[in-house]
Amino acid sequence: MPKQQSDKSNIPFKAGQCVGLFKFFRERIHLEQFLDGFLYCNTPEYYRSNSSAGIGDSQESCILNVDSARGDQPMNIEIDGQKAGKASQVFIRMGEKDGWLHCWAAITLPADTQELTRLHSDITRIQSEFGPFYVYIEPNHVSEFLQRMKSVDPRARYSLVTYYKQGYVGHSVFHKSVEFSYQREFRFLFGECPPTEIEQRTFRVPRGFRDIAGDCCEISVKAAIESTGEDVQFRLVSFPTVIR
Repeated sequence: MPKQQSDKSNIPFKAGQCVGLFKFFRERIHLEQFLDGFLYCNTPEYYRSNSSAGIGDSQESCILNVDSARGDQPMNIEIDGQKAGKASQVFIRMGEKDGWLHCWAAITLPADTQELTRLHSDITRIQSEFGPFYVYIEPNHVSEFLQRMKSVDPRARYSLVTYYKQGYVGHSVFHKSVEFSYQREFRFLFGECPPTEIEQRTFRVPRGFRDIAGDCCEISVKAAIESTGEDVQFRLVSFPTVIR
């Protein structure tokens, strides 16, 4: 039975504004551990080796990655148009080196009803893939939240993820394929690790987050729809009744 904080209702925002940050959990105990300040972080190779829907991404944090050890087909190599053999392991990256990732969703309000429908669909999909339990950092607590996250490692980097179509070349760790754009990801990168590292790391924020994080609270939002000029109030996210 989840502990429900009071509902966040009738929050007035305009289209394009960020409503806050969300993190989803499969198990209630993992949510409680986060609230107590424990940050569980996985490496890019963990995600490259994972086949779970929404989680696995063979090209996570890199431009090209082929590894026959996990079942990838060897890559044909040509030099000046001539076949030169096959490569069983290829790894190409630009920008940030691999490190430990901590991933959130950043929700931005839609500009029209079509985008609103897609937002609802995206949140439902995220909950189905990552779990029904969630914490919510509202906009006026985001700055404090980022400061506490940086207390783990002052060199930590964080950013919204940019989604790209095939052919993008850039800073890999904060870019993903457009097929993951429904995740609306905001991620943290702690430390550095080898490209083959798969061991999880746990960091601790002594103050925890109970005073700034909403715990499975239902969130209703009142938003101005630009295309029609009308205000629309809708339920943004809630804990599935069947789990309660």
